[in-house]
Amino acid sequence: MKTLVLGLAMLAATPVFANTTVVVTTTTKTVTTIEIVQTEQGDRLERSYPEYACDLNTPDLSAYERAISLGSSYGRAEELARLASHCELSMDAFARAVRSGASYGRAQEIGILVANGRLSINVFERAISKGSSYERAQELAMKAALGQFDINAFEKAVSLGASYSRAQEIGELSAQNRIDMYVFERVIRTGASYERAQRMALR
Repeated sequence: MKTLVLGLAMLAATPVFANTTVVVTTTTKTVTTIEIVQTEQGDRLERSYPEYACDLNTPDLSAYERAISLGSSYGRAEELARLASHCELSMDAFARAVRSGASYGRAQEIGILVANGRLSINVFERAISKGSSYERAQELAMKAALGQFDINAFEKAVSLGASYSRAQEIGELSAQNRIDMYVFERVIRTGASYERAQRMALR
């Protein structure tokens, strides 16, 4: 890891990559390595995250029309288009949030968070599909973006009948590699309580 950071630092210092900021974040098993590269050279801006990529030189001129087609007001559509053209909002994430039933205000917030690498739209959708509230789904999706939540463990716990709060706790424990989901499932299937199964599965 030290070698990687040193190599990137030397790369950023070269004339070809002047004014380039390179940030490498290593998290847990759910997000092993995230590389965030933001490059500014004159008017040029590029952003790249696991679920979002944007080049300011080629703004999405269809963002306004897309927002209108999703039912946004003209004022909001104009704002969304402005944000998208500055790489400050993911229209794809906005659209997916709206299709998941989120309000336009929440969907806009989600689009901004995704564009800044602070929320996983995939986790948001999966949490909603399991019956989570929009507030909880957004919280889980933000934790997942930081590597602090395992959506697979959450889904497994919910499918086994665990409450959403317990499933969230299990998802957080799994992200820290502190619970064995195989053991948890086997104990649950014996008819044991969720509390006992969780206790026995802890590492």
